[in-house]
Amino acid sequence: MKKALCTALACLLALGLFAGCNKDESAVAAGGSISSAQVDLRPTNPLTGLRVDDDYAATHRPVGVMINNLKAALPQYGLAQADILYEVVAEGGITRLLAIYSDARQVPKIGSVRSARPVYIELATGHDATLIHYGTSTQADALLQKNGIKTVDGMALSTVAFSFDEVRHKTYSREHCTFTSGELIQKGLDKKSISLSGAPRCGFSFCEQSKFSGELYAPSYGKADEVSFPFSGYVSDTLRYNAATCRYEKYQFGQPHIDAATGETLSFDNALLLYTSIRVVDQIGHVDVDLDSGTGYYFTRGQYEPIRWKKGGVSDPLTFTKEDGSPLTLNAGKTYVAVVSDKNESSLDIAPGKTEEPEATSSGASSAAE
Repeated sequence: MKKALCTALACLLALGLFAGCNKDESAVAAGGSISSAQVDLRPTNPLTGLRVDDDYAATHRPVGVMINNLKAALPQYGLAQADILYEVVAEGGITRLLAIYSDARQVPKIGSVRSARPVYIELATGHDATLIHYGTSTQADALLQKNGIKTVDGMALSTVAFSFDEVRHKTYSREHCTFTSGELIQKGLDKKSISLSGAPRCGFSFCEQSKFSGELYAPSYGKADEVSFPFSGYVSDTLRYNAATCRYEKYQFGQPHIDAATGETLSFDNALLLYTSIRVVDQIGHVDVDLDSGTGYYFTRGQYEPIRWKKGGVSDPLTFTKEDGSPLTLNAGKTYVAVVSDKNESSLDIAPGKTEEPEATSSGASSAAE
């Protein structure tokens, strides 16, 4: 099935619709498929489906870092090097990011780092990733204790696994000035006797052709050059397709979402928009995010399609299918995942060239957090 889906796109490639994305534009065979110049025997990163120069990503569990995403805390560092980036409402309408790294050893600065919430713990644990964070909510701490999950927490390891940026503190509040790095993360892991050895876990399936030969898959449901969706009244995101790079560039607060380490806008080969029930659980505004199952959309190569997703247990990975129940395969590359309240689905805007107006795919849940 994967091969059939990917080969279908090859006909479009032959017509030049996605020529800029193809790694070997001259190697178009008579049937419209793109031939591989040579077999690449390097290991594959399970989180991206891309070939890598060593087998570290295939033999070590990833780490997930909790990232501050308040407007007052921007810009962040180290997000461009993450393999998967999750964004979910934390409380009071603000979002936080969970950056998953298959290999954080060479990342010099990541953050600013903030406290964990249950949803991020569950998403990280779904990849068997060790969570790097600075504090927890009451609900998050209870989840960690109940499941015996070991993490690297700045509340206990502030001088071991984290650094405080004194220069930044001249113009930023203290809570926006704590960072970590690949080197510091390793020190924290050593201090807690946490080993990353072992095969990583990832529910994502990647198109074999895009992984090894440069053939790409584009959904046929409709065109999606720009995708806008609100998390809350505080923050809305926009994904804009760049045909030159064949990636979606991320915008928030009406501006490009920049990684200060590179000075470039964050961009992704795949974007998954997942709708579910999000409800407020206390006076502070902490929320409960239902990660059992739901509906959503997959965006790639300027196209999109409705999907279904499920997770289930704390340690279960997210898995995805098409609407007909067949497995969803992603193009190899970096992935952005937004988990959004189903109450906000009516505000989703996909433009231009939709084949038809998508039907509401509410999961039927109750209330949502601002």
